[in-house]
Amino acid sequence: MSHILLRSQPSYLYVSAVKKCSGWSIVIVEKDEGLIINVFVKPRSKEFKVTFESNEIVVYCTEEPVKGKVNRELIKGLQKLFGRQVELVAGFTSRQKTLLVRGATKGDLEHVLLQR
Repeated sequence: MSHILLRSQPSYLYVSAVKKCSGWSIVIVEKDEGLIINVFVKPRSKEFKVTFESNEIVVYCTEEPVKGKVNRELIKGLQKLFGRQVELVAGFTSRQKTLLVRGATKGDLEHVLLQR
């Protein structure tokens, strides 16, 4: 079973420190706007899917990492999965991305992620 690290109200700067220090373990940060989650993206996959690997959320995308195609697929796929608006907060050109799931609660997100 994967463990989810829950934090309440840290700043975006703190989230960045968590990513660098803990080797990208799963972090869910609750903010007024919604939840911040960290994911690792693997482009050029056979199908879009979300998995847990090495204690992190990994999203497999089918698109090429060219001209934001992967970012668009990532956002569209996660919006469909969570049923909420998803925005890319950081990692526009990186495989490590920080996303905002608008209006979601920790319980909503845990429920969706633990079903995977």
